Amino acid sequence: MRRFILISIISLAPVHAAFADWSAYFGAGAVYSNLESNSFTEDTGPNSETTVGSFKDSATGWQLFGGFMFTDNFGLAAKYYDSGEAKDEWVGVESTVTDPGPPPITTDTLISFTGDMQITGYTLYVVQTVPVTKRTEFTLELGYADQDIDFNVASIPFTGPIKRDDQGFAVGGIFRYKFLKFMAISGEVEYLTINFGGLTKRPLRYALNLEAHF
Repeated sequence: MRRFILISIISLAPVHAAFADWSAYFGAGAVYSNLESNSFTEDTGPNSETTVGSFKDSATGWQLFGGFMFTDNFGLAAKYYDSGEAKDEWVGVESTVTDPGPPPITTDTLISFTGDMQITGYTLYVVQTVPVTKRTEFTLELGYADQDIDFNVASIPFTGPIKRDDQGFAVGGIFRYKFLKFMAISGEVEYLTINFGGLTKRPLRYALNLEAHF
């Protein structure tokens, strides 16, 4: 599956790309991310299990990126992203079998949780730029992302870190304003298909970037 994704991205490269028109850019930005988990269940004893409710928070992090343009409008880019640390307090349910029955009798108890979540990782993009005016342009990004999650959950019956990695598609849009010959600011929206095996909602990210073009 990963090989198919990479081949699909590379196949988008136009065969007429002329290296004589190449350029490069580098940049950094602040990123605002929505981080939310799905509810999941963990065994917390021989006769009990705990349904961990949904973590939900927003975090402000950062990203570094660079790109190589084969023509004025087409190229490749790479990015490293760090969501920053999001924190939340929420409620789950501990279900305990108090009488095996039949039928079994279960008692539910509300459990308070605290936790923090952070996502980091790399993305490789194919980028296609469309000029809007002399100083502004829109760029479409299609990429393949490899991301890691660090999700720490704490309560009285259940405490533990959850660390996973996942891969998937990334698609984004960038609106760029070039205020100097070699400098630009850009606003970016990015969506990833990554959800770490169903652990999280698929993240949506917003970024404000400063770029240098050569």
